[in-house]
Parts: sequence; C-alpha cells; structure tokens
Amino acid sequence: MNEKQKSRYIPKSVRNSLLMRSGGICECCGAAGVPDQHHLEEYAFGGVHTLENLLLLCPACHRQIAKYLTQTQQQELQKWNQTNIGLGNLSTTSQLRGIEPSMDIGTVKFMSVQTVLKAYDQNIITIHKESSGIFMNILMLEGFEPKLMVLSNKVIVNDNYIFKVSRNEVIVQDPNGETKFTVTGGQVLTLRGRIIIYGEPFIFTEDGFKFRELNMRYVDVDCANLGNTALTFNESEIVMDVGGAKIIIGNPNPPRL
Repeated sequence: MNEKQKSRYIPKSVRNSLLMRSGGICECCGAAGVPDQHHLEEYAFGGVHTLENLLLLCPACHRQIAKYLTQTQQQELQKWNQTNIGLGNLSTTSQLRGIEPSMDIGTVKFMSVQTVLKAYDQNIITIHKESSGIFMNILMLEGFEPKLMVLSNKVIVNDNYIFKVSRNEVIVQDPNGETKFTVTGGQVLTLRGRIIIYGEPFIFTEDGFKFRELNMRYVDVDCANLGNTALTFNESEIVMDVGGAKIIIGNPNPPRL
C-alpha cells in the first residue's frame, strides 16, 4: 500500500458511491445526520478507498464499531446491511439500562468489566457506558446462524429474531418462537437464557451460569480493571479474569470446529 492509498482523503467519486449505497444514513443504526466514513481495514492510516472497505456511520456508532467489533465482524455487518438494505433498524427501549458497570449473567455478577464474553477473538457480549447509563451489546455475527447484533439497545442485525419489548425488559425469540434470552434493566443489567456459540451451548438461567465444565451460581466475578475481559474461550481452554488474576481452565474434550 503506497502513501497515497494511506491518505485519509477519500476521492469524491468513492464518497458519492458510498452515499448512494447508504442513502446518506448510518449503515449501522440507520440514523440520519452528519455521517463519518469508516475504513474496515487500515483505519489508522485511512485505508484503501474502496466501497468494500468502507462503512458510513453516525458518530455514536463509529465510536462503538471501532472499539468493540473486529474487522471480520465489521465485514459481516457490512454484508448483512447490503443484503437487507431498506429493512431499517429497530430501537428497543431507552429505558433498558443499568447503573453499575456490571452485568448479572445466570446469577453470576460480572463487575467492573467492559467485555463480558469473548469467543475465538470475537467480542460476543460487551458493556458500553454512556452518560445516560450502562448498556449491553450483543454481537452474534461471525460464526452465528441466525445472526443478531444489538448495540446500545438498537437492534442492528436481525435474522428474523422476534423481540417482545416492555418498559424494562426485552425478550428475544428465535424465528420459531422459542425464547433464546431475556434482558432486564435495573441497577445491574440481567441476562437469562441459552444461546449456541460456535456450536456449543452457553447457558445462563436461574440455575446458574454453565459453559463446558464451568458451573457457577450466585457468585461475583470482579474484574479489577475496567476494560478487562471477564471470560474468553477457544477450542482448547477457557480463561477467566477474577479480581485481576487470570484463571485458565483447559478443555479435556475440545469441540470439533
């Protein structure tokens, strides 16, 4: 890549094509306004100026997309948006938020943490702090079918999931009407349900938090430094951050990918 390609300046013809593709609205949340051009790769240098490497984002989404989504997740978002163009995005409720930078998943309270769950280097569940409160992001993109992405209470990517929304609760059902999980606002955001992550069941009910050989109930997991990842896993091990200390749990029967 030469220095000219690394320039932040996007040629007028490419900008016009980007505006035409997006309709001038954010390609994440669908908001109108003054958009930012975001490069999926080499964004620190401006990146290659092609439509395949660009997203049109509002400033709010721009901050979160660059912070929480990997490049491959961003590419999944772009593909989904182009395939489902014109469907629009659903805002759930501005009331669904927590006060503490914490989250209760299957009776296990993850405290002082930014990324709650990370799988194969992809953020799946994160906590996002804004002046109005604490919000949960769900990023079920790469490796998921059907796909789902919820960013600060806005449903961005939705492969026919059904949302039942009340003042302080969101129930998410799959296309067959089976409840996958429930999110409840309050002092601490609460998540209950069961999802499949890369072919493996991740269970978080009133009976506890269960994944592989992990089986926890009514405990607090304090990740001392905000920004730490509470739980991360791949095919061979689970790594949990408890009070700033890394606990590694090997998987004796790694799943077949």
